[in-house]
Amino acid sequence: MGLPGRSSASRTKYLTRFALLLAVATILHVVEASFPPPLPVPGAKLGLANIVSLVCLAVLGLRSALLLTVLRTILGSLLQGSFLGFGFVLSFGAGLASTLAMGLLHHGFGRRFSLVGVSLFGALIHNLTQLALAGLVVNHFGIISYLPYMLLGSLPTGAMTGLAAFAALNARGAALQHWLTGD
Repeated sequence: MGLPGRSSASRTKYLTRFALLLAVATILHVVEASFPPPLPVPGAKLGLANIVSLVCLAVLGLRSALLLTVLRTILGSLLQGSFLGFGFVLSFGAGLASTLAMGLLHHGFGRRFSLVGVSLFGALIHNLTQLALAGLVVNHFGIISYLPYMLLGSLPTGAMTGLAAFAALNARGAALQHWLTGD
């Protein structure tokens, strides 16, 4: 993994942070899959691993957040036994699209949006992408009518995800803040 312009110590620090974020995100991804759905909406999840993705995006940047999403989704599905299944396709595609959209919003607009706003946008993109992929797979785009029901669950959890990431990044004086930012 080429990290141009970084010293050996800096590369080691980056890789250590990234590996720990990946481990936490993968664990949250797998553990959350064992929970019953929080709402009576099929596929509804809390999105706990997205807290880590947002923190990664804010601290390590878009490239790292995209890599984290790819690896977390693959590792999580391998551990769950769902690799390359329908759920994996929806999770992988929607995860990439939402992470990319959040990164572009967070970095492309001069950080005018809070992490809560970025997370809400990511939840919307995640839902739209899942429905588009599901429509392609089942060859019926009437599935888009499911969007309002998905948003009922994803917007509150998206807001909570953004708040949790914000809290993690603003834990003044805490070991987590020091470890994440190196300040």
